[in-house]
Amino acid sequence: MLASPLLCSLLLVLASAGPQEPEDVARWQAKLELLAQHNTRGEFEEAERAGNEALKIAAEIFPEGDTRQARTKLVFATFLIQIGKLDEAERLSREAYEIHTKALDEARSNVATALKFLGAIYMQQGQSEKAEEIFIEAVQISEEAVGADHPETAKHLGNLGSVRLQQGDLEGAREIFARAMTIWNAQADLHPVYTVGVMTNLAALEMQEGKTDEALALYAKGLTIQEEAFGKDSARLRNLLRNYAAILRKVGKDEQAAAMEKRLAALTGG
Repeated sequence: MLASPLLCSLLLVLASAGPQEPEDVARWQAKLELLAQHNTRGEFEEAERAGNEALKIAAEIFPEGDTRQARTKLVFATFLIQIGKLDEAERLSREAYEIHTKALDEARSNVATALKFLGAIYMQQGQSEKAEEIFIEAVQISEEAVGADHPETAKHLGNLGSVRLQQGDLEGAREIFARAMTIWNAQADLHPVYTVGVMTNLAALEMQEGKTDEALALYAKGLTIQEEAFGKDSARLRNLLRNYAAILRKVGKDEQAAAMEKRLAALTGG
C-alpha cells in the first residue's frame, strides 16, 4: 500500500500543530510526529502503533473536551482512512467533531458575554439604540451557543429588557422580562441575583404603569429570595433594600420604608 501524498501532507500539518512543552506534551507531540514519519515511509504498522500511543497519552494528560484530544483523534483518523479502517476513523472523527462543537459553543457564549459589557457601556453613555443592537446580538449568539431556554440566554434577555425599559418601550420590555422569568422559574433554584434583577426591572415597569401593588409585591418576593440565599444580615441585600425603601417612600408607605432604611443602616454601619 502506497501512502497518499495528500493524506501524508495533511498528517504532517496536523501532527506538527500545537504546543511543544512541557515534557508530557512534548511526549504526545513526538508520538504524533512519529506517526507521520512512519506513514510517510510506508511503515503502517509502526504508524498505527504510534497513533494509538498518542491517543493514550492525550487521554492521560489533557482534560476531557480539550481540543488537543480532538487534534489527536483527527490525526489518527486521517491515517486510518488511508489504510482503510473507516469505521474507526469515523468514530474518532465524530468524537473530534463533538469536542470542537462544544468548544465553538463556549467561544460563542464568551462572545455574547463580551457584548454584554459593551452594551452596558453604551447604556451608561446614553446610547440606548447601540446598546439595544448589541444586546439583541448577544441574545441571538447565546441562543445558538447554549439554547433559547438556557440561563445564560436569560441573562442577556434581562439586559435587552432593561434597555427597552429605558427607551420607554414598556410592552416590549414586559415581553422580554416575561421570557427571562420563564427561564429562571424553570431552574431548580431561583438565581438570587439575576432572577431578582429581572423582578426589580419588572417592578419599575409596573410603577411606570401605575401598578403600585404589583411593584411592591415583586420587591417583597425578591427580598425573600435574596434573604434565603444570602441571609437576612448579608451586606449583599443593601442595593435591594435601598431601592425597596425608595419605592416605599415614593408611594407613601413611610413606616415600611423606615424599617427598610433601618435595616440598610445596620448593614452599612450608618
